Amino acid sequence: MPFGLRQANHARGSPRASRTGGMTPGPPTRSRYAWERRRTLLSPDQRPALAASFLSLVEERARAPFTVTAAARALGVSRSALERICRASFQLPPGVMINLHRVASVARDLEETDGALKEISVGHSFPAPSIMNRFFVRFTGAAPAAYRARLRREASARNRRRGRPPGH
Repeated sequence: MPFGLRQANHARGSPRASRTGGMTPGPPTRSRYAWERRRTLLSPDQRPALAASFLSLVEERARAPFTVTAAARALGVSRSALERICRASFQLPPGVMINLHRVASVARDLEETDGALKEISVGHSFPAPSIMNRFFVRFTGAAPAAYRARLRREASARNRRRGRPPGH
């Protein structure tokens, strides 16, 4: 589906559009699949040594743009060898794994800090907040601001159930 078509097909005022920050989630993608399985995929447990090294390398560089070629070079293997290892270990290409780490890092910042979206965007080396927004939506199905708001609502609800005052 062409990029602009999905955006053009949704109604701005629809409940689905407002839940996702104005973008329709669309059909499941490898990115969305990876996001839903992120805890398992990003765990180095029971991985071949090279796959675990790849995860460590990508985690170290989650705040910077990082290519599959650069990862292969840093690990001392060819790009095709890295592709084979990632598909065997994670059932996903290395580019998706690199981007998953980057999105997970953005999500962690959204949850743990009160930084403005622009600050988080700059901190993760995105050229513009709008690019981080599209990137984040592709994986999570929600805009960064909507994601943060949902996390805060959930935390507030947990605190109310435990009898804690808001903000604690």
